[in-house]
Parts: sequence; structure tokens; C-alpha cells
Amino acid sequence: MERLRAKYADPRIVARYDLRYADLEGRRSNARVLRAVHRALEPLPAGARVLDLPCGTGRLFELLVGRGWRPCGVDLSRDMLRAVPERSRAPRGVRVPRVAADVRALPFRDASFEAAICLRFLQLLEPEERIEVLRALARVTRGPLVAVYSPHHTWKDATRALRRWLGVRRKDREGWIPWAVIDAEIAAAELVCTRRVHACRGFVDAVALRLERAPAR
Repeated sequence: MERLRAKYADPRIVARYDLRYADLEGRRSNARVLRAVHRALEPLPAGARVLDLPCGTGRLFELLVGRGWRPCGVDLSRDMLRAVPERSRAPRGVRVPRVAADVRALPFRDASFEAAICLRFLQLLEPEERIEVLRALARVTRGPLVAVYSPHHTWKDATRALRRWLGVRRKDREGWIPWAVIDAEIAAAELVCTRRVHACRGFVDAVALRLERAPAR
């Protein structure tokens, strides 16, 4: 976790973070991921408190506020929180609270939120850290936890593999987690997956999983 704290304290990383969504392809990919998150979250009552961790530069805030929910953004990096654009800090005039905190020591009571979202974060962690994060997020929500994974490849990864084969690219993209590993870690965190929503098979690698507490035996 400390390596991520150092990485996202780098001003060069922070400055480039949103550039991936700047072109047409990036905007389309982002829109598909946000739709998948929305579908995995529903139904949630109006006014529901939703934890967004890590919130980064607030890419989810407008979606959540627009659905009548009350997001709270948490990120390990204070630099990322400071980089949240003004339009994302107060989408539609609603001020979104932002908290700098380590997911392993969240400053919230049990069941403080109606839902939680973990968007494209777990793939950056080691296996034991992923289970720890799932348990920590499940503790503070009494509703679903939507975790977005990257368990499969897309056409873009096929072109990367071709370039690697041709010697133009050194290695494939990192961060892939096989389904068998994902399922095992969810079970280890005492959760069950009740819904899978693919952002766009073959084109966007993201899958939003709706996770809920495993029923008591």
C-alpha cells in the first residue's frame, strides 16, 4: 500500500491521471464503466450514502449525485484529492465530502453507508491486500459493495501482444486477475457475488461485481 501512496503523491502522475479519459475512446470507455457501476448499484434509495474509494479525481461524483445519492470520496493520496476539478467537487451544487484515509483504517463506524464502490483499485494490490480491502469496505456498508475488476483481455490487448511478439513492445499490460482468484478472494472476505455487469465485452476490460455479505450458516 505504501508504494501506491508514493506513486500517487508524484505530481507528474497526478497531472496525467485524467488524460486517459480526454480523447474520444477514453470518454466512451469511461462512460461504459460508469454505466456498469450504476447498474450494479441499483436499486438504492434516494439520499443513500455511498462510499467511493479510492475516489481519485472524483470521476464518479457526478453520476452518484445525479442519481440522488450522497457520495463520500476517500483516497489514500491527499494530492489526488486536491486535484479534484471544481465541477466534480460540487456537481449540481452538491458539495461532496472528501477524506484522506487508508482503507485499512477507515474513520467510519460499521454500516455507515448504504453502499460502497471500489473502482479499478484491487488489481493494483497483492492478493492478501485485496482480501483485507474487501473486508474493510464491507464493514462500513450495510448494503452492496460494487468492486470493479479487470478479469479479461480486450482487442487492444491483442494488439499489445502482437507488438510484443514483433519486438515493438516489451511486455503485456499488468494487473489481470483470473476469475478463479477473484471468486476465491471474495469468498475469503465472506462475501458473495450477486451480479456481474460487463462494461463492454471485448472492448472494455472492466466488470462491475455487486458483492454482498454471505448468508449466515
